[in-house]
Amino acid sequence: TLEQARICCHYLIGLAVKSAAIDVMIRLLNRTNLGPAELKPLIEGVGRHPAHPEGLQDAYRAEYTLWASLTDGLVAADPRLLEGIGINPWSRHFYRGPYFRPQQTKRLLAEDMRTLIRSVSLLPGSREGPNAEEKYRECFPGALFTNGAGKAILLWLVPSMERAARVRDMAELSVRALQTLLALKCFQNDRGRLPGSLEELVPAYLKEVPLDPFDGKPLRYSAEKKIVYSVGEDLKDSGGSREEDVGEARNDWGEPTFRIEF
Repeated sequence: TLEQARICCHYLIGLAVKSAAIDVMIRLLNRTNLGPAELKPLIEGVGRHPAHPEGLQDAYRAEYTLWASLTDGLVAADPRLLEGIGINPWSRHFYRGPYFRPQQTKRLLAEDMRTLIRSVSLLPGSREGPNAEEKYRECFPGALFTNGAGKAILLWLVPSMERAARVRDMAELSVRALQTLLALKCFQNDRGRLPGSLEELVPAYLKEVPLDPFDGKPLRYSAEKKIVYSVGEDLKDSGGSREEDVGEARNDWGEPTFRIEF
């Protein structure tokens, strides 16, 4: 169980560290005096370790194993164990009898995890999630005697696992956007201007135009607006984020946008 928890934590922490590092690199890129000779090797380097779908799939499997074990343990749980996983020990009576059915809870969790594992390799717009909020929202009061406590756990757990896929999407987008920004910086240093399109970066600076992980099409770019952007979760190209703050524009799930500030 500890090994399974370690796998999941390492993957999610790795995504967070990668995202933070990319943010720092983007800020430094806007101020650096390095030339193409120093910057071009970074284009390939930053994309050397992509967030493979298999990693998140393994994290989902590890999370299921962990929670299946905890579900079995809740039936006769020590109050200290409940406190350790954030459950008020005074509510332990809800993890008995009709309030909590461990086997049904594990079966439902397995169904949801299988759905998540299948969807990881698909583009976000093609994914069919477990729809946990709709599936488990009637936990109380009417459904209390039909595994209400188990469904409450799933209502909290499964959406958090769905968010892990969103974090992975954004982390992969940030890597590809950084590669594009590095190539644009090199092009500008060599030519004294920004290209009219990203295709001008190929093959001197990029092997190919990086794809938008949200729709599988080439990343969007506007030389006039000085932005590189994604269509985001809604899959609608609106010409970039309207957020004025640079950081908020990058983290705009509707249309993540990376400003060219060099």
